[in-house]
Amino acid sequence: MGSGISRRKLLQVAGTAGVAASLGVGRRSYGQGRNQLRILQWNHFVPGYDKWFNGTYVKQWGEKNDTEVTVDSVGTVAINPTAAAEVSAQKGHDLFQFQWPRPAYENDVIDHAEIYQECEKRYGKPLDLALKGTYNPKTRKYHGFADSFAPDPINYRKDLWDDIGMKPDSWDDVRVGGAKIKAKTGLGDSLEWVANVGYPGYATAAIDDAYSTWVLNTMFASAATGAVTPEDAVKDAEAKYRKIWEKWKERKLI
Repeated sequence: MGSGISRRKLLQVAGTAGVAASLGVGRRSYGQGRNQLRILQWNHFVPGYDKWFNGTYVKQWGEKNDTEVTVDSVGTVAINPTAAAEVSAQKGHDLFQFQWPRPAYENDVIDHAEIYQECEKRYGKPLDLALKGTYNPKTRKYHGFADSFAPDPINYRKDLWDDIGMKPDSWDDVRVGGAKIKAKTGLGDSLEWVANVGYPGYATAAIDDAYSTWVLNTMFASAATGAVTPEDAVKDAEAKYRKIWEKWKERKLI
């Protein structure tokens, strides 16, 4: 999407900045003069994070790496339409943070395999759930870079966590509490299951498609306005979900 920064520099950013939960790096090109790096990310849910990242961290990193860094923070509802507009115009931000991977933009981003390789050298192997959301086994390309998922203090299996007397407020809680839940319930044998005790787990093309077409939103709106009965609204949503899942199964992407 137009950038004055090299692939090696992008790898350094991914390895040190940790800017994205689902990162899309646009195709690169070279500009003139000082390196420039443009980042778009959603408004962070932790108070003060954007102020620190946008105003302190990127400036320090930019001075150290002779790069002028610009960060734009937007609300979550603006992420998808902004991405669509930039892809259509073939210009925009170099690093783009989605709430989850967007396989639809595979042809508009670099292969992120080198970013995973660099991070694996520094921090160890990524969780399988992070890879499943960003790797296309058909084209053998990584269309994004995921840091797995973040513990969500609101959307989690409260019943399971209440059984062990814990609340997942940190990664250590997920690690320790997840093991306790597994031992107590006998559910799941992998780290992937432990992570999915939280929310949202890894994304897939089908999940992204269902979210982008507002299946659940339409279901709730139809029932709430009285256009159809709640039962019919649920049946309609289920039918739409089944079509979406079958479509992506045929493409061998889930």
